[in-house]
Amino acid sequence: MRITNTAVSETMRVLTGKIVDQQEKLEIMEQRLQALERSAHSESKHIKIRQAEVSSVAFTACVSAQDVINIGHGQTIVFDQVKTNTGNAYKRTT
Repeated sequence: MRITNTAVSETMRVLTGKIVDQQEKLEIMEQRLQALERSAHSESKHIKIRQAEVSSVAFTACVSAQDVINIGHGQTIVFDQVKTNTGNAYKRTT
C-alpha cells in the first residue's frame, strides 16, 4: 500500500479544515461564556441591591381577652396589645 503526496495533501487539507471549524466554534463558545458571565455578574449586583432595599419586619402582640377560646379556621384574630411593631408589619384592620 503506497501513500501518495496527493493523498497526504488531501488528508492535511481535510484536517486543517476541521481544525479551523473547531477554532471558530471555540471562539463562539468563549463569546457566549463571556456574555453569560457578564449577565450573571449583573444579576448578582441587582440581587444585592434588592436585598439591601428590604426593610426589617417584626411584631410582638397578644390578646388579653379571656373569651378567645375557640378560634375557627380562617377567623381573623385582632391583637389588642401590640408590644413591638418594627416596620409597621402588624395592622389591626387587616
